[in-house]
Amino acid sequence: MKNLIVLRCGDNSLHEKWLSPNAKYDIALSYYGDNCSFDLDQIKFFQAYKGSKWEGLDHFFKSTDFWNDYDAIILPDDDIDTSPEILNHFFDLFHYYK
Repeated sequence: MKNLIVLRCGDNSLHEKWLSPNAKYDIALSYYGDNCSFDLDQIKFFQAYKGSKWEGLDHFFKSTDFWNDYDAIILPDDDIDTSPEILNHFFDLFHYYK
């Protein structure tokens, strides 16, 4: 199963804690900040777009279609302090319960 996290994020995003070679998901960033200093090597897709959360997500989904290849997509907030293990478990539960 292919899983995707689409994250609307700013300069103080906590998503770097979510990165791991053991992740069962890809991450796409819709960035609204002013000074991107994130390591983008493990990011599947990056797009800079100013505007509100929902304007940015609307632009993301309308401007690319690579996300159509995924079985599950979540849209979390960028201030969630979590781990790859918790996110993997989230997706496992999603697929288990369909």
